[in-house]
Amino acid sequence: MPSKKPYSIFKIRSIYHIQICYNYKRKTKTLKTSNLKEAHMIAKIIYPNILKTLITNKRVETPFRELVKKYLKYNHGWAKRTLQLYTYQLNAYIKSNTLPTNPTSRNMWVRCINGCWNWGLKQGLITKHKKLKQTISYPRTNILPNIDIIKTWEPIEFKAMCLIMAQAGARVEEIRRWEKTSKTYDSRRRRIMVHTKGTGQIDTARKRRIVLINDEIIETLTQVSIIDFTRKNASKLLRFNQEDISLQLRDLRRTFAVNQYKKGIPLLTISRLMGHSSLSMTEWYLKPFKVEDIIL
Repeated sequence: MPSKKPYSIFKIRSIYHIQICYNYKRKTKTLKTSNLKEAHMIAKIIYPNILKTLITNKRVETPFRELVKKYLKYNHGWAKRTLQLYTYQLNAYIKSNTLPTNPTSRNMWVRCINGCWNWGLKQGLITKHKKLKQTISYPRTNILPNIDIIKTWEPIEFKAMCLIMAQAGARVEEIRRWEKTSKTYDSRRRRIMVHTKGTGQIDTARKRRIVLINDEIIETLTQVSIIDFTRKNASKLLRFNQEDISLQLRDLRRTFAVNQYKKGIPLLTISRLMGHSSLSMTEWYLKPFKVEDIIL
């Protein structure tokens, strides 16, 4: 029988990687190819150097600026928007070495920066990382007091989008650009299929989940063939239809959670309807509301 190879090759998001273990130490490195034959050829070439690094335990610390460049070039399987956001945050942090003062924005930056440090540690580019601490943040408390007001909003496409968020718990990004087709919309079974960034979906591979809809949404969708709004246009339409300037589109989804809980719907059911990956996320949505404010 042939001897076992001193390394293993495996796929991460269609890209082959090599993993080498020595003396309880492990190192993983991308082979930057989706072709198995090429992956084996590259692995044979780089294996001796990686093994030497593990044996001598001599690793050169990669400067953070260089680490960021490698991190952004690596194939993480991110969406285009995510790559743009991370590029902006990391480069701005390198340039100014400061973080935003707003707690929510600061925590977003911290998660991005710490993710870069963690990746560098995993890839063997650094031996220590300088993780930043997040500030204590609290969930928003804004909700729409009366969702019936959405019935008066215009245009009809915007009204449909907001109804799906406030009455079905869809995320803004799931429904902001949605085309009604036989594959994504089923009025008989009262549901629509949406693409999602969340981890609580039914189709993990293709990032899709089902959003259950009611008769009012179905009736509105009969007048709509496509929903297509940019972030900016959707926000402008909300300001045009709603006087409360503190209300944001994502608050409609929180409104759905609170209203369902008022009706006595179990938290686990609400969590699944909203596509949450865990029950703790649903509890986070309802955390700022007092018991007497939620339970009738």
